[in-house]
Amino acid sequence: MTPLARIAVREIPGPTRWDALVEALRDRRGFWLLESALHGAAPGAGRWSFAGCDPAFVLRARDARLALDSTRALAEGWPPAPLRWRGDPVA
Repeated sequence: MTPLARIAVREIPGPTRWDALVEALRDRRGFWLLESALHGAAPGAGRWSFAGCDPAFVLRARDARLALDSTRALAEGWPPAPLRWRGDPVA
């Protein structure tokens, strides 16, 4: 099994207080939050939110400079060496 095959996504059974969950993760290393909700929009305009922490890899983009760094070991031989390249980060 490759290290990437170990990545899992887990749906949190509802009902869960989303704000309490986000607050519990907020202080952890590498916290991130993606919300599809449009604040102030009609109900149902956005319905998915994703949150996480402790990422295995971090992608950074500044202008055309891109960097992919590992944050921890996943398995023997992983993480690979940091990658640096130039390109369009949204292409």
